[in-house]
Amino acid sequence: GLIDTVVAVEDKRFWEHNGVDWITTIQAGINYVGHKLHIPFLQLYEGTPGASTITQQVTRNLTGDTEVDTMRKAREIVRALKLERRYSKDQILEAYLNLVSFGNNTYGIQAAANLYFDKDVSELTVAECASIVGITRDPSYYNPFYNTETNHGLENNQNRKEDILFMMHDQGLRTDEEYETELSREIVFASANKEQLVSNDQSYFVDYVIECVINDLAEQGGYTYQEAENM
Repeated sequence: GLIDTVVAVEDKRFWEHNGVDWITTIQAGINYVGHKLHIPFLQLYEGTPGASTITQQVTRNLTGDTEVDTMRKAREIVRALKLERRYSKDQILEAYLNLVSFGNNTYGIQAAANLYFDKDVSELTVAECASIVGITRDPSYYNPFYNTETNHGLENNQNRKEDILFMMHDQGLRTDEEYETELSREIVFASANKEQLVSNDQSYFVDYVIECVINDLAEQGGYTYQEAENM
């Protein structure tokens, strides 16, 4: 369930490509040019959704290469192609799951499973996997332990979970029955762990302020969330 969830969200052609998804890369390039030159028919979508595969994200995290220039993307592509020739898909996916941030200064899926559900990762339901994986899109906005007036983290997280379950169903990774089952499954987060975070010297309020700074840096500097956090 976890592997299907990650692939559906981050890189739906992960099992087929050789490290680079050329379809999304070309689309992102056309979209970028369209917005820069103000050419409407080249503007394929709003915003700047990333074209990076799971493999590219792993190379970026390992190298710490966060330069904001066109050559950085070229370097990332070359490294991803090399990585796929040297390591298996399972090894690359494992590396990704051990490197990614899941909010609250938590890195790696096992640590996230322990924090949010007091479970081993092998015990997670598909719905729980979707709740955790959904956090990576924006670890402050989708963090279920953030519930201030300006950021209803729990509600945001569960809306994102439903979107992810729909993606999995839409991509044929879950049947109609499985989709309905996971959609209706009750999600119970580890409230004791949340309370512990609040009582720590670095409370989740402080974490929230840090997340705001990371998001501002990413937006103003053109970095991804992970790049801004590393900086």
